[in-house]
Amino acid sequence: MNYYSLKYNISGNVGDNIQTLATEQHLPKVDGRVDRDQMNATPPDEKTTIVMNGFFFQSPDAKFPPHENYNPIFFGFHISPKTEHLILTEQGINYLKAHGPVGCRDTATMELLQSRGIEAYYSKCLTLTFPRRTAPPKQGKVFIVDATGVPVPPHIRRNARYISHLIPPEMPDEAKIHQAKAFLQTYRETASLIITTKIHCAMPCIAMGIPVIFFGNPDNGRLGILKDLGVKIHPYIEPHGGIKQKLYRLANRTFASHTTKDVDWNPSPLDIEPEKAKIIANIGKLIDHTT
Repeated sequence: MNYYSLKYNISGNVGDNIQTLATEQHLPKVDGRVDRDQMNATPPDEKTTIVMNGFFFQSPDAKFPPHENYNPIFFGFHISPKTEHLILTEQGINYLKAHGPVGCRDTATMELLQSRGIEAYYSKCLTLTFPRRTAPPKQGKVFIVDATGVPVPPHIRRNARYISHLIPPEMPDEAKIHQAKAFLQTYRETASLIITTKIHCAMPCIAMGIPVIFFGNPDNGRLGILKDLGVKIHPYIEPHGGIKQKLYRLANRTFASHTTKDVDWNPSPLDIEPEKAKIIANIGKLIDHTT
């Protein structure tokens, strides 16, 4: 049996590649990677197991379901409202029914699939399975990740390091993987606090035992997994450029005093080890079943 993981030819978010690294921890071997949007166009020569962990799809040309040579394990599966029409066609629904039960990253996806008659359960995400670090750094750094508009107090902002998980989409897959590994290693070894709007920055850092402060839309079902872990989602409107960016910045400033007064700027790391153990055991059983 061959084992593949996912790559992302048009993605400009290194969080996708972090999901790939999270998955590859649990595979017996990695024989290759396939683009998540081309799983029908580029089939393997033989039956190949692949863990469908993440968000599908990004390209409007993507085809679902994957080629029959793929043996899918649906775990940490997420469907965006923007791509629902690409996946939940009659053929797609039948495919998911045939390969269920479908492990979903969030309850919103689980409930969507169940409403279409697909057996689904809440598996959570494999980015929660990175090993916890043994000890915090003696002189740690604060990282503000894709949260430049967040009203961080001056005493924290003054010595913080601003970085972004956004990368050029045209970067080769190995370069993206290298960047993902570098971010994870940096956080593990040097981060005393992460302030972010990126879910796949927050979750691996939580898994590694790093304190996290998260800003986003509390009503976004995609972020429900953070709430279930005990992470408070502080309201934040993400800017998109142009006049919208100016309006979003104004809106953020308007409610900044309301959002930041409730922020614990010195949080303790969460202990998710019992939940992590369950996730690892569940994905292990599914992968062992394919060998």
